[in-house]
Amino acid sequence: MTIKRIGRIVFVGPLVALGVGGCISPDSPLVEESSEGCSEFQAGKDVDANLNVDPTVRVYMQAASDFSKIADDMQSAVLTACSNIATDLGASDSWSQIGDQKSRISNAQGTGACDVAGQKIEALLIEAGTVNANLALSVSRGECHVDFEEQARCDADCSITAACDPGTVETRCEPGSLSVVCDASCSAGAYCMGQPDLPANCMGVCESTCTGECKGKCVHGDGKVTENDPNCMGKCASSCNGTCRGRCKVEQPVNCGASVHCTGGCTSSYSDPVCTTEFKPPNCDLNAECHAACSAKVAANAKCDPSTVEIFGAIESNPELQPLVDTLKENLPVLIDAAEVQGKLALDAAHRLGDSGQAISAKIEDLSGKSLACLGESSTAVGQAVGQFDVTVQASVKVTVACDDRMD
Repeated sequence: MTIKRIGRIVFVGPLVALGVGGCISPDSPLVEESSEGCSEFQAGKDVDANLNVDPTVRVYMQAASDFSKIADDMQSAVLTACSNIATDLGASDSWSQIGDQKSRISNAQGTGACDVAGQKIEALLIEAGTVNANLALSVSRGECHVDFEEQARCDADCSITAACDPGTVETRCEPGSLSVVCDASCSAGAYCMGQPDLPANCMGVCESTCTGECKGKCVHGDGKVTENDPNCMGKCASSCNGTCRGRCKVEQPVNCGASVHCTGGCTSSYSDPVCTTEFKPPNCDLNAECHAACSAKVAANAKCDPSTVEIFGAIESNPELQPLVDTLKENLPVLIDAAEVQGKLALDAAHRLGDSGQAISAKIEDLSGKSLACLGESSTAVGQAVGQFDVTVQASVKVTVACDDRMD
């Protein structure tokens, strides 16, 4: 058996000499056990809690399985969204007959669904600029929350000592990733996380619809443009002093509003803490590789609010732009989530999971042949998931950038 490293992912193959910690005799039971494979691992399925493998390998297997499902689901959603945009904008289908699904999304020839969608969007937005349609994109980005209770349960299985204090959300989340409801004000430089149905008080840059005073250009719903408008109700290019239906970067401390979360810091006490990225290890003695696999598994199952978009502009006087507006409102949120929200979180966690697999495989003397075989099967799944995430995230970025670069 050898352990091969491709990028950041470990692949364990049967029936050849191990490349970690020296060689193993051909007569070793490890060779026979590992050659039997690991049919118990099925990507996207729960791993049997009673499977006779190393506990850390079992946690790794479940994380790999979860990531496989998330990668498949996200890839399918992105392909559908890009296909819808491209065909809604009149493009011929140049992707459905491509054999590889990743290439159907994006490829070097520019014939993937997201390639074509980006091209059609850019062409129409260039045309919109020549007729002064004043299109503005308003985004209410969702936020992902990772489950602390699930992290603590998983870490308990990784503990080397009998007892392990799991800590709290606050002690184990990086301060900049902690999202809370502030009792007083959200700190300058932090974000009030408004939503369409729960706008945030805003004194700063609003990514979504600003209602109130706008310093700089305001694009209203009908495409009318005003400057330094005390009664803006649209996309504010500079600083909004009022309410924001999305994320507001706070320029000076402000109370975000009842039940509105602040991410990045409060001026005083707070409630309802949640973490938006990952949890640090608890302050106790535990298996580091096992914790890393737990962290990745929890990130794979993060709960993410869906993003929404609004588009402002002179659509009534430019009806040829209506298909663009309609398809972006329907399909762009999926691509924003893949490019900037859940997709980025999942991709970062999948890379960490790959590093965890390397570390587990380095301790080969502690693993049975069955554990090595199952580590190999699940590592292959992680490698495939990373490849899927890479393509879907980058393809989604390509389309969202085409919108951002051409709309206010």
